[in-house]
Amino acid sequence: MRRVVLASGGMDSFLAWALFAQDAVNLFVDIDHKYREKERNALDKLTALVPDFQIQVVVSSDIGRTETASGIIPLRNAQFILAAAPFADEIIMGILQGEINSDKSEHFISLMQQVLNESWKEQYWTEGRIFTIATPTRAYSKTELIHIYAARKLPIEWLAATVSCYADDDLHCGECPSCAKRWIALKNNNLQDIHEWRKDPRQYIAVGDESILTKAATGQYDSLRAVEIMTAMEGYPV
Repeated sequence: MRRVVLASGGMDSFLAWALFAQDAVNLFVDIDHKYREKERNALDKLTALVPDFQIQVVVSSDIGRTETASGIIPLRNAQFILAAAPFADEIIMGILQGEINSDKSEHFISLMQQVLNESWKEQYWTEGRIFTIATPTRAYSKTELIHIYAARKLPIEWLAATVSCYADDDLHCGECPSCAKRWIALKNNNLQDIHEWRKDPRQYIAVGDESILTKAATGQYDSLRAVEIMTAMEGYPV
């Protein structure tokens, strides 16, 4: 059985590999999205830094062009899973606790696993294959996963080489949702300075009536995520 981690060069997929699947190959699915060079650069850095970190690139459908204004690419995870299936019986995804997008839900994962197993069941052209889609990080928040990573004394420079940002260059802009989530988890582990931020993420998190901090304080997030946010922002003047 071959295992792959669906890898984007981001923190979540890297933590899935580093903590749960270091024997797996990291599979990058190229969907012609605007962040692909940024993500590939991060994966190349990790390949140079991390022993046994291997990447394989698969060119898939160009659905990256359908990205919405919010940064969501519809069908992205379904496309990734379908692209990985020819290469692996176990497909590992870095999905975190409390994810709200439907294509990260347990129901979605179960349905996709059924699709793969129905498509490749024993019939005239094949002896059949059994697929598993694993989400070992789902029981944890990003803060908790970084804590486990640090407790195992894995190199922080590996973590710093990952990328979580909507900006076009290799820096972290500090003013997008992905940067905010990254900063919160790093801050809760006293690692917020492992790399540069173009702007202080706290400003993005705190400013405005619909800010992340306001939503956390007014119960618009689940309790675990709200605590994670409020803890990271403790003492910051609003």
